[in-house]
Amino acid sequence: MAKYSKILPHLLMAVMAMLLWACSDDNTFTIQGTVDGGRTMNLRIIYTGEDVTNNVLTASRDGKFAFKGHAPEGGALVRVTDNDFRPLATVFVHNGDKISMTIDATNPYGYTATGNDITERLGQFVTANAKTLALRTPKTTNALIANYVKGHRDDMVSTILLVTEYFVGNDPVGAGKLLETIARPARPDLLTAEWIASNRHTGGEQVRAKVLPIRYLDRGDTVKTFDPKKAHVNLLVFTNIESGRRDSIIDALRTLNERRAKGRFAMLDFSMDTDTINWSRNARTDSVKWPTAWAVGSIAAPGVDRLGIPSLPYFIVADSTGRQVYRGSSLTRARAVIDSLRP
Repeated sequence: MAKYSKILPHLLMAVMAMLLWACSDDNTFTIQGTVDGGRTMNLRIIYTGEDVTNNVLTASRDGKFAFKGHAPEGGALVRVTDNDFRPLATVFVHNGDKISMTIDATNPYGYTATGNDITERLGQFVTANAKTLALRTPKTTNALIANYVKGHRDDMVSTILLVTEYFVGNDPVGAGKLLETIARPARPDLLTAEWIASNRHTGGEQVRAKVLPIRYLDRGDTVKTFDPKKAHVNLLVFTNIESGRRDSIIDALRTLNERRAKGRFAMLDFSMDTDTINWSRNARTDSVKWPTAWAVGSIAAPGVDRLGIPSLPYFIVADSTGRQVYRGSSLTRARAVIDSLRP
């Protein structure tokens, strides 16, 4: 009996997957796939539905998983991640689609997917350029995507690559110009609206915006709140690994952290990495002893998106009312402003 009790859950999972696949209709899409090595693990299926972002937790059991969802009119960009939001695969779906995919749990560019033309062309690009994409080198990646966009202005894959892989922080102006070269039908609002809002250039609206309390995860996975009212002077630091410039500011941040202990100055080191793995590794390597933060959505996270961070690293100095007294990419200038505001 014990032998069958171990087998039964896996049989049920297989039956459920087949039922999901068989029952797909014109009002839903289905994703069925396998994870390398027969791995059992949690997976997240993230996509924008009818005015809401769906973040559905599912699981791969013995390397097999299936998911059924409803896409809005026009389709949906679906991202498959692990439990820590580390990207594993990206596909584009319409209701009625049946997507088949294989996932490499250790390589976000090691997946394959079939089921519609857009998904298959995207997969072909990823497969052909997997080694380059995996290096996560902003200049090289941006050039690779720009080259594809220039040769495929009528292809929605160009838009998908731009909004998912392009390092906007390293070239915000170029990213905007590149988007404008894509034919209007190939860059629908359902793909670009959130991206444009998340990557606004520095402008009057963002300069006037006050720094409001920001909820974030600390390194202990505890939700905390940064409130500028608690200090006379506040420094928000925005960095990520991909920008390649964090090492150059660590010593200066350590010096500023000494002031934090005196109680009139507060600093929050905000990671703009897309997943918690990079963030945790980054903070551990730096051996930082000051508050560090991460939030789902990076620059699109609530409380951060309204500040319109245009590039990385980036710094905002705010007073106790949340008024921005400096915003820019120079830590030297930020420190000068902090010195001028010291009580």
